[in-house]
Amino acid sequence: MTKRLVAYHRFLLPLGLALALAVVAVTSTVARSRVQTGSESSTDRSADGTIPPVPRPLFVYGGACGTLNDVVWPLNDLVSPNGEDGGSQDSDRTEYSFTANLPMTIDAMLAGSYAINVHESQDNLDHSLSCGNVGGVPDAVGTLVIGLRNQDGTDITGIAVLSPSPSDPTMTFVSVFISGAGLGDAIGTIGVNPPVVDSPPVDGAPPVVDNPPVVDNTPPVDDGDNGGDPGDDGVDDGHGGGDDHSGDSGDHSGEDSSQKDNSGPGGGD
Repeated sequence: MTKRLVAYHRFLLPLGLALALAVVAVTSTVARSRVQTGSESSTDRSADGTIPPVPRPLFVYGGACGTLNDVVWPLNDLVSPNGEDGGSQDSDRTEYSFTANLPMTIDAMLAGSYAINVHESQDNLDHSLSCGNVGGVPDAVGTLVIGLRNQDGTDITGIAVLSPSPSDPTMTFVSVFISGAGLGDAIGTIGVNPPVVDSPPVDGAPPVVDNPPVVDNTPPVDDGDNGGDPGDDGVDDGHGGGDDHSGDSGDHSGEDSSQKDNSGPGGGD
């Protein structure tokens, strides 16, 4: 009986060890699968669980969210401005991107299958933050707005605004905005937009210098009356001499002040 129990235990021990190793192998495979699919476990989080404020790559892809194909066109990275924080302290961080050279029309994108996908960082392109399929109804000027859904367990959503280029009808402007508590509350983007530094105060303004007086160097203008006395009124009255404001001298071709004609012969007889 004892020999049988020993033999039985010798059989069970290798079997149990084999089962334990199998469980460990399966668990390891599942863990690797989670990392490769870009779940939250693959993300380098800050101490508070938020994503570091680095530039976010984003691309226009062929296909649809969840089944993205090749990259069609890269868009400018999502960033956030630096500076002094103001207003409510309970506002979510936002990041935005603007690209003016997407070489596709909105009609062409609506005729196919395209998506805009936001990645966590250049070092972690396998982790998507949000994604939106291109579709919907453009407005009267041709602008199309699409929604960006959260991806890979994040709470980050946003919108993308696609507008026809006013200067080139074959080009499209793309503006992308994302927000969510997962982005944290940091101000600015690491490596982009250095902090705003206030200008140092100026010790004493320079003295105000009065402008020099304006000197009139315009030459005098001859009015053509062959005169030029100080009282000249500028109008030639035909007397061949200087004109003044006091009138003529009183001699009127032979007439004296008594109005008697003394120009004939024998005058005074």
